[in-house]
Amino acid sequence: MLMQNRGRELDFMVSATFQFRTMEEAHTLSLYLANCFPEPERVVNGLTELMFNAIEHGNLGIGYQMKAELSQQNLLATEVAQRLQSPVLGERVAEVTMARKDGGIYIVITDQGEGFDWKDHIKINPSRAGKTSGRGIAMANSISFDKLTYNEKGNTAVAFVAESSDFSW
Repeated sequence: MLMQNRGRELDFMVSATFQFRTMEEAHTLSLYLANCFPEPERVVNGLTELMFNAIEHGNLGIGYQMKAELSQQNLLATEVAQRLQSPVLGERVAEVTMARKDGGIYIVITDQGEGFDWKDHIKINPSRAGKTSGRGIAMANSISFDKLTYNEKGNTAVAFVAESSDFSW
């Protein structure tokens, strides 16, 4: 009888805040949080992308060009692991908050990095179509979320998904 209601507890969640430091933690949290949304399969990749960005680009300071080069050489995971061992960078945490309000679900992801100019990354840019990095934010914006924006500094992403399909901005 108890197992019959398994999973419904997320329907009752109003807000929750989590901290994460590693890629594995980000992946685990993105899978968990996706289940709070009406269409989990729609948002899971966007959540993962934004949370991975918070670690790689934000907390660990791996820039766009460096990530592209490391990815091409299949060394990104090694670099992330090394930086997570750093006494300064390795202690940084990112935070994700989920809140139900305004007819939908907000996700706020904040890292401890320097931020970036996100305006060039929010829409799909054909010049990055064949690149190994630089498309994740645009894909998250166009596929996973109804709205995605950042704070001015660029170290906090705010994503929103309406709980009903008749919602519009």
